[in-house]
Amino acid sequence: MAQADIFSPTHIEFVTFTAAEASRITDVQPATQRNWRRRGFLSKQNGWARFNAADLAELVFRKSMGDLGMPHVEATEEMLEICLQAQAWATTLPGAIEFEPGTESLPSPIDGPRYRFLLACPPWREGEPEFRRARDEVELLAAMNGGLSVGLSIIDLKAIASSVVEGVSGPLFVVRLGPDESEIWGALNRVQDGDVEAQEALEAIGIDWRGKFEAVKR
Repeated sequence: MAQADIFSPTHIEFVTFTAAEASRITDVQPATQRNWRRRGFLSKQNGWARFNAADLAELVFRKSMGDLGMPHVEATEEMLEICLQAQAWATTLPGAIEFEPGTESLPSPIDGPRYRFLLACPPWREGEPEFRRARDEVELLAAMNGGLSVGLSIIDLKAIASSVVEGVSGPLFVVRLGPDESEIWGALNRVQDGDVEAQEALEAIGIDWRGKFEAVKR
């Protein structure tokens, strides 16, 4: 019972790719990636850059912005949220997810996409596009009929996700049995406070919490 209370039965792992692999998948060359990162368009990374599904979506998204004549913008919370929406679309596409034997569905915390389209009209506010969001084709048509059709730029996040999924040779996500690292470290922190249930849960999945606890103390 303790294991079920503390740990999730499954977790999702995000497959990562090198800069060269990201270039092949997105058609954004490593030199361009480095330039974007240096100019603050991509978030900083320590060591060699690794790209997950949201990162790949951001490369395609920024390339699409450039193709539409939009100015680049710095890495912001809004940009991150947009790329996470594209990542959410990727989880709905065939071939994007690999299920380890014994798993059948995505872990419950994984949310589905909330909107599909981004709309922007020039001139860009202070040099940056101001996006409006549309959940589906109905909302997209309503926005266009509302006077946004002149010079309107439309970006389809599902199409971006499809481009990424089609570009990889395997899955973007793998669903595995058992807890992820954050849950395990959370249980180890509880062990330091003398939590017996956490001790039992760790033992049930074969983790020597005593040895790890001693290592943490040192």
